[in-house]
Amino acid sequence: MSLPQAGHRFVGGGVSAALAVLSVVGVIWAAGRGSTPAPECTGAHSLDFGCFADRYEVLTRTAGPDAALNELDDQHTSNTYLVGACHQLTHVVGRTAGQLSGAAAFADGSDVCASGYYLGVAEAIMMAIGPAQIVDQAQSVCAEQRQRDPYSFPHYNCVHGMGHGFMAVFKTDASVRSLAATRWRTLGGHHCYGGVFMENLTAIDNPDRPSKDLRRDQPLYTCTVVNTRYKADCSMKQTAYALYVRDGDFGAVFALPRYDRTGVPVRVLPGRWR
Repeated sequence: MSLPQAGHRFVGGGVSAALAVLSVVGVIWAAGRGSTPAPECTGAHSLDFGCFADRYEVLTRTAGPDAALNELDDQHTSNTYLVGACHQLTHVVGRTAGQLSGAAAFADGSDVCASGYYLGVAEAIMMAIGPAQIVDQAQSVCAEQRQRDPYSFPHYNCVHGMGHGFMAVFKTDASVRSLAATRWRTLGGHHCYGGVFMENLTAIDNPDRPSKDLRRDQPLYTCTVVNTRYKADCSMKQTAYALYVRDGDFGAVFALPRYDRTGVPVRVLPGRWR
């Protein structure tokens, strides 16, 4: 399986219709460091995710999130690199907007590139709350969307973004087996868990907080050590990593053993857990 890459960074996205059902988003967390004016990201930087992250952070700060998203939406239709990186770049726009405006940033943005903007806003809000208070205050993050319509797409986006946010707050530590989200038991909590496991993949090469629970020799590993209640959401994401390390070979992934807690291999189909 070939994924768009920039240097050592894993930034590929919707590799094919077959992988779309696994919610593949092979991208890294990149907060963008900001510069003025916004870098052009051409020539030697045309495949540099960090450059694009900086660009869209600057555009968000100077022109607003809607302008940044509109440009990204326009550019990614003709730039094959941005097709793969677009979702995570919308996270950058959302995080930046959330840093600037807090929860008010939910009123801006769009669903371009799988609604990453709203996920980024949720991440920024949770990072501002911080690790000492986030578990107790988690209910407040999506309270407005939940009150308006708990079955709505905006509520789903916010809740899923919380999963990414928990990983940001706790430094990509999926080994916190309570997942923090355990205590978040309101409607839609499993979407939050899905965000946790997706972020565990997308932080694969993050130099600041790399994933701690990915093993190339046991690509389904993460899902073997979490509580049973998380296994289905974990396997929906983790099989994408298995396909990545097995170069898109579905047969090889179906042949993978699943290891139990004692390290004994148990051969089962991906997505099926005992």
